[in-house]
Amino acid sequence: WDPNSAGTLDRLRAAATPSLWAEIGEPEADIGTVRAAVDRFVTRAVVHVLRTKKPRLLFAHFINVDDAQHKRGRDGAREALKVLDGQLARVLEAVDDQTLVLVVGDHGFVDVERNVNPNALLRDAGYVSVVEGKIAGWRALGRSSGGSMAIYVKDPKDVRPVRELLRGKSEGMYDVLERPELDTLGYDPAAALALEPRGSWAFSGALTERFVEGVPTVKGNHGQRPTRPGLATGFIAAGPGVKAGTLIERMRLVDVAPTIAKALGLELKDVEGEPVLR
Repeated sequence: WDPNSAGTLDRLRAAATPSLWAEIGEPEADIGTVRAAVDRFVTRAVVHVLRTKKPRLLFAHFINVDDAQHKRGRDGAREALKVLDGQLARVLEAVDDQTLVLVVGDHGFVDVERNVNPNALLRDAGYVSVVEGKIAGWRALGRSSGGSMAIYVKDPKDVRPVRELLRGKSEGMYDVLERPELDTLGYDPAAALALEPRGSWAFSGALTERFVEGVPTVKGNHGQRPTRPGLATGFIAAGPGVKAGTLIERMRLVDVAPTIAKALGLELKDVEGEPVLR
């Protein structure tokens, strides 16, 4: 189900049996639009499954801490983390001391103060044509994820002038990344170039805005290169096989799946990551 959809509640009701609906409790009406409501429902559902089904493996995704930082910046996570701490406490009450629990993040955050819109630059240079706010045609176009922007160029002959156009207007707002570095990062192979914002800048992909916007659409963002300060995330492990006080100096997101597999007595072949719990 899609947590961004107003029809989420109806789809959940249609997929659930009456008894399951009663046991877990009806989600709040705004679950399709309010992230905190999603986390409250996920907490109840996880506790119910742990107590009644005793699964060997369970994944739960809590999303409100992410939403809070997008809306209010890095410091906006404090209250959301307090709420999540209580929700995790309920989950821990539903398992025994022989259960391995991993708390994992997938990214950190960078505070945002201003937006820059490279598509406006491409539009003004004739690489994108816009009619009534919609794309009528394009030769070069940016797709924004906030923390980075992929630049797609139809004709390889246009890559150089597009690169020079974007680089010439960067003015300390962003860096232009070329294919050799993008290949190392595993970036979208269809993108000719990519942009990474500097400092507290973020990208907008709108077609009708100015090149530089003073008011950002969000207060916090992610999606930059993983070496960017602030983007590292956390990993907490507790349970059998975990020595209290152990500090893992550095690990990668691709190490999480092999760690889980090892705990289950399974082996993942041909993967980049390695188990971090010995």
